[in-house]
Amino acid sequence: MTGGGGEFEELVKQTHVEIRVAIGAMGVPERDVDDVAQDVYVEYYRNMEKRPDTVSPPRWLKGIARNLCNSYFRKHGRRRDLFAAHVVDVLSAYESEWAGALAGGETLDALQRCLAAIPDGNRRIVLLHYQDELRSEEIAERVKMHAGAVRKTLSKARLALKACIERIVKG
Repeated sequence: MTGGGGEFEELVKQTHVEIRVAIGAMGVPERDVDDVAQDVYVEYYRNMEKRPDTVSPPRWLKGIARNLCNSYFRKHGRRRDLFAAHVVDVLSAYESEWAGALAGGETLDALQRCLAAIPDGNRRIVLLHYQDELRSEEIAERVKMHAGAVRKTLSKARLALKACIERIVKG
């Protein structure tokens, strides 16, 4: 996309629901979702020439949304919990048709249910990574594992969460 106003307007039409759902799912209060979404599109428009050709515009928008949500929470002094902090990372692994399948609160509930379903050791590693924001090396020290094993466990846990949410979405 090289700047045409019509192309940008079409992108907004195609992605506005998905981007707003993603922002809400990250924990931004409903009253502020539209403001953050507007900032996402402004930031995209200002920097669209920086988007690599290998990254689709919707994926680039989600990255901007994630960054702006982080800024929102820093500005408002709210610490996001595990689910609000990383729900878009989990959702980004899904096909685009999933994005609107659950409302923000339902997504958080689904993640909580699915997290409770994974084995305790894996859940602890996920919480240490996402909630306590520890790196793999730090987690490895705490749980007496190699950092590579921690990364593999995190990867498997994300896949398990994705599969669990997929079952919930598809009913």
